[in-house]
Amino acid sequence: MSNSRVEFTVSRDADGAAIEDALHDREGVQLATFDPETGVVEVRHGESLISTAEIKSTVRDLGYDVE
Repeated sequence: MSNSRVEFTVSRDADGAAIEDALHDREGVQLATFDPETGVVEVRHGESLISTAEIKSTVRDLGYDVE
């Protein structure tokens, strides 16, 4: 399995724990962190198991805009 890393930004007042939990629940996500100071979400994942688009969609489903 090839590992990838993606970073994107959401609102700094987003619920970081909810974002991290939702991403950790997805198969293929190895690490998900949210920095409330910057709004940056960093995700490490197995690219054969989950795509960047699917990761961002998971966050959008929580009601957050992804940049």
